[in-house]
Amino acid sequence: MSNWPEEPGYHWVTHNDSTAGHLAKAAEAMSAPVPDVAKAQVHATMAQAEATMVVVHTLRDIMGRMYEQTIAVENLRRTIAGLDGADDEGRGADSMIFGREADLREA
Repeated sequence: MSNWPEEPGYHWVTHNDSTAGHLAKAAEAMSAPVPDVAKAQVHATMAQAEATMVVVHTLRDIMGRMYEQTIAVENLRRTIAGLDGADDEGRGADSMIFGREADLREA
């Protein structure tokens, strides 16, 4: 997850508003008495970039949640392994995932 202090959904509002603004400017440039194709293309490209940022931020949030769930499952596995002295396969409680050790509590 990002360390940036942002409210949930912040990126949706900001980037979607910017996308709409750039699309409006592109439409305005094309509907002028003398269409300004270059200006319209620039604003259309900026709109696409802003829309891409919505996707990027959403994927970042999803990956952060998946990592948190992975750590929670690993901690549960370590706890269970610690109670009976081994994991399901008779091995010790060594970690089976790739995670920052600081995120994993000691079982």
